[in-house]
Amino acid sequence: MNRYISRLTFILVLSGIVLLFVLISRHKSVKNPTKHSQKTAAQQMAALSLEDQLLDAVNQHQDSLVQNLLEQGANPNFKSFNGMSALVLAAGRGNHALVEKLLQHGADPDISTQSGNTALMAAAQAKHASIVILLLEQGANVHVTRPTGETAFHFATHACCMPCVLSMLKSGADPHAPNQDGHTPLSVACPETKVLIQVYQQQTQGK
Repeated sequence: MNRYISRLTFILVLSGIVLLFVLISRHKSVKNPTKHSQKTAAQQMAALSLEDQLLDAVNQHQDSLVQNLLEQGANPNFKSFNGMSALVLAAGRGNHALVEKLLQHGADPDISTQSGNTALMAAAQAKHASIVILLLEQGANVHVTRPTGETAFHFATHACCMPCVLSMLKSGADPHAPNQDGHTPLSVACPETKVLIQVYQQQTQGK
């Protein structure tokens, strides 16, 4: 009997030690959750490619980081799984400095997303006139169309971005180019834009 009691006591003591060890381990892991999460975030960042980091930096308007990634060799013409590129993202968000920086590092001014939107379209739709002008100066093609037939000029006239419209007209944009539904930049234009197009055409017809 004494031997049985001793064995039972030993088992109970051993179980208590194991339980105490488990509780201490759990306490340590709960005590430092921030350190663990920071390590995980750092590991995740290290796993991202330069191009993924570039898109994230553009999205966050981190200009210096974008410069650093480009200097490390990040491809400015990389597209994400949904077809987004750094240039289209920067143009749509109105970051003139980043658009200029990406173009300087070889970004294609006519690069498009999966849906066919170019940086010129994104900038025109958001009424970022200075970026529209910059893209045109850097060779963006004003005649590029989406799969549904819209050009950047459709976006500019519909958004009533007068500087965008004027700069595109000077680059040869066609007010009468129809999309698949037959809508032209002129037909979707706001009243002010229609007047601008008509005046511009009158002034240039005699030249």
